Amino acid sequence: VNVNAASVDTIEGTVSEVNTLYGINGVSNLGNDTVNVSNSGSFTSSNFSNIVNGDITHLNFADNSDGMSFTNASDFDTWKAKFTSIDFGTSHDDSISFTSSISGNLDFSNISDLETLNLSASGDNLTISGDEPTHINGLGGNDSFVLDFTNIANFTVDAGADTDTLSITVSNGNALAGNFSNFEVLNLSGTGTISIDDAVINSWSSNADSLSLSFNGNSTYNYSTDGGTSWTSGALTLDDPTSGNHYIVSLDNALDANDLTLHVV
Repeated sequence: VNVNAASVDTIEGTVSEVNTLYGINGVSNLGNDTVNVSNSGSFTSSNFSNIVNGDITHLNFADNSDGMSFTNASDFDTWKAKFTSIDFGTSHDDSISFTSSISGNLDFSNISDLETLNLSASGDNLTISGDEPTHINGLGGNDSFVLDFTNIANFTVDAGADTDTLSITVSNGNALAGNFSNFEVLNLSGTGTISIDDAVINSWSSNADSLSLSFNGNSTYNYSTDGGTSWTSGALTLDDPTSGNHYIVSLDNALDANDLTLHVV
């Protein structure tokens, strides 16, 4: 029996039923459809194996907790490219997870109502561009997160176990703030004057009262604790200050407009 589905524009069914439908040889002219998934659960890209690009325009998950797990970024990219838009619904507990490490900027531009991104238990390197879920979990491994001040307040990031680095591009007049936790290294790039206080150090660090400071692209740097009168080269650890220390950090050992200043209050 051959079925011409040219007039069908909306399909409702479980993930399994939908995937089976698009794999039936006797059904023709399916395409550009809206699919409303009727069941919730944990899925992988293999649950959508019969669907190719253009089959489904809008994929709408059920309004319960749903999770998608991918082996790597390529697996994720291939899956999401099958749909024009993906809506995870209104459950407030939907997630995307990875079983192996990822690197770079993941594209979530066609995904909505997704709350959590779980990285792998290995070392990941994630660039946060602004379209990611608001909650990001690093889990295990030596992870690196890269972002700038334009979106620093939009995310809650738990780096998880091992040695994790938060890399931020700074600009003049910014104050370090945001919901970050379990980091060991703060890596800064850019120029300008920024401020950081002990509450931020305590909340961001896995060690409760210290955060190692480094500079992207610079193997060494100099810092001053007396307003620039004298300089010290080497690693600077931002310990929980009790005396309101004023740290001025220079990339070139000279105080000028390009110096980066940290004011610990």
